[in-house]
Amino acid sequence: MRDRLALTVCQDVEANHTADLEEWIDKVSRSDRSALESYLMRLMQHVIKWKVQPERRSRSWRNTIYNSRNQIQRLQQKRPSLNRQVIEHMWDQVLHTAQQEAEKEIQRTLPPQLLTWQEVFEDVYTFEG
Repeated sequence: MRDRLALTVCQDVEANHTADLEEWIDKVSRSDRSALESYLMRLMQHVIKWKVQPERRSRSWRNTIYNSRNQIQRLQQKRPSLNRQVIEHMWDQVLHTAQQEAEKEIQRTLPPQLLTWQEVFEDVYTFEG
């Protein structure tokens, strides 16, 4: 009887520990996905501004583009599951938000912007100022 009770208690503790661990993993996963969305939005926002306001380009915009790319790359190294497929899945929604944020900063409405993977992640942005 005592062994059976001890076994039941151990199973309950293990089940609770597993549930807590799964909840923690889920929170970390959501946090990392949110960080990815934030970095991607900032990156897209600055690429949009770069495209529509060539006269206002700055080292700061260029640095934000490269820093955001680096942050995404670091996050992907830490969490390989946040791959290109995940980014493509969130692309349209994040692009919409990025455009809204860019419009607030430049204080004008833009026609819908389309960004390619190459523009966001591969093109070289240089500033001659």
